[in-house]
Amino acid sequence: MWHEIVQALGSAFKWIIGLSIALELTVSLVLHHPLLPNFATLPDGDIDPHWYWVRDNFFDGGRIQGIVGNSNVLAIICLFAIITFGVRIAVRARWRVTHALWIVAAGYLMFRASSATAYLCGLAAAVVLLVAILIRRTRTLGGRTRIYATCGGIVAVAVAALVVFREPLFAALGRGADLTGRTDVIWSKVLERAAQHPIFGNGFSSPWIPTDPAFDEWITDHGITVFHAHNMWLDVLMQLGVVGLVLMAAAYLSLLWRAWFFAVDRPRWDLRADRPFSPLTLLPVLFTVVLLVQGLAESTPIMLWGWMLLVMFSFKLKAVPLVGVGLSERSRVTERGHEARRVP
Repeated sequence: MWHEIVQALGSAFKWIIGLSIALELTVSLVLHHPLLPNFATLPDGDIDPHWYWVRDNFFDGGRIQGIVGNSNVLAIICLFAIITFGVRIAVRARWRVTHALWIVAAGYLMFRASSATAYLCGLAAAVVLLVAILIRRTRTLGGRTRIYATCGGIVAVAVAALVVFREPLFAALGRGADLTGRTDVIWSKVLERAAQHPIFGNGFSSPWIPTDPAFDEWITDHGITVFHAHNMWLDVLMQLGVVGLVLMAAAYLSLLWRAWFFAVDRPRWDLRADRPFSPLTLLPVLFTVVLLVQGLAESTPIMLWGWMLLVMFSFKLKAVPLVGVGLSERSRVTERGHEARRVP
């Protein structure tokens, strides 16, 4: 059920946030030196900080990486956590004060991770949340049309401004206009390989296996073999070609379409059209927007938990498009003539 999905996500995020804080504190207060993956012993001499699992930056103001060992991944997970706990508070779940404290912890870790991608994802999610709330409060089709037109114009202007003023904007975020080497190094090489087999691609491998001859030292960053294209669309184009790109676009656009109307349309399965909205219905569309924006600079949305979220929400929205009504009640929505029992 939807409530169980949100509860499970919240539990997972609590473990990640809690373990990240515990590991960072242990490294800074007990070890007093950076930690390599698998608790390996530090070698003699200088070592590139990108090799570290935890860089011992918790008290010196530097970027932290948490239990996941990557600042960008930690920041996105914290953003997901903020959305999840916010929804839990909005539906008046138990332990709302505790959830608020988890939001504070997630916000602090997200700030310390200092990921420009996560900041942009958060901004996009906030805009979508605002538009969804405005649409929910609009009672006429004409009103919705005006909101769509106005918001579409604002987004177009914002995107144009981002393109024109990208250098000072990224400089303010501590990033280069080339997206930290993505455009000049990674993306150009990925496009070169994608051009070799543009229709069906070069073969599926996501993430790239660093020890595989096809990827070993093909693209390196700070002496480390890069294991994805840092853009999910280019990644899919190289691996599965135009065919895979079309299928991936169809999967994400289908999810976005279903998630959006799941969020802005009133729950309805009979003639009654005045049932209240549930804050929980906002979660899938916010997650989807975060994944899509993240996919412009990372390939995580087609790997690991990113792919899991795509599959989970796609099938759940298709099977049970209403909160508290569905397979668990052992009857189809279309066969019911009365309002479903609410799940506490």
